[in-house]
Amino acid sequence: MAWKAAVPVTGQIPETSFINPMISKFASLDRILDIINGMFGDGSERVKFSEEYRDTILAILSINQEQGPYAPITPQTINLAKSELRRRRVVEAESTAATCVEHTQHEAPSWPPQKPVPLPFLTWNPTVTVTVAVLFTVILAAVPGYKAWQHPPPKPGSTRDADFWFLVQGCTMQLIGLFTIILPIALGPRMLLRQWFWTWLLVGVNFIYSVAPIPVYLHFPTEWAATIAFLGSAAQAFVTLQALFLIEKQKIQ
Repeated sequence: MAWKAAVPVTGQIPETSFINPMISKFASLDRILDIINGMFGDGSERVKFSEEYRDTILAILSINQEQGPYAPITPQTINLAKSELRRRRVVEAESTAATCVEHTQHEAPSWPPQKPVPLPFLTWNPTVTVTVAVLFTVILAAVPGYKAWQHPPPKPGSTRDADFWFLVQGCTMQLIGLFTIILPIALGPRMLLRQWFWTWLLVGVNFIYSVAPIPVYLHFPTEWAATIAFLGSAAQAFVTLQALFLIEKQKIQ
């Protein structure tokens, strides 16, 4: 039997303790590089490490099955075998596509006809609505802070102030709210690199701005503590918005 037919193109590589884990690791690396290429590259198609490794193994197996386990293997013979495997893969894919098209042409048309799909700009998108509402609310909530800065207190606060303990209470509840938001995000499906970066950046900012107002209240004018607490609440609102995006994406999938 010729080596071209020795290993089926669609066949699986035999189970081993080394080859298949290596292909899985290369596939994970390919996914990371695809994300980076999509974010910072030109989006052009690149060589997949997992496909190169898999096709090289299949080519070596096919050569060994034709010439025996002790046959000399050179880069030229491997490249020739890989080219043939890929050619056969393309031919089989085109044959399958042609069969599907022919089958579709012989099918009877569906009746009644399907309703036209509504245009995207004519449909209501709740995610966009919530995003605009959050941005507008954060901007509107900054107005009282601007008015408060026009009447600053003359000195820092102290632990004998009632406002200090109300501030501690509010910061504690803000940390609890942050924990309840990030727990389902951390245990949920994997995020893209860009989503992961912005989500955890906002979580870090929220955590810092939820703790910092307490010492700031005691050592700086109190309006600084209130401003930092407001920024922490704004960061938490955007963390919640990011969680909404992830839930919406999971529902679509």
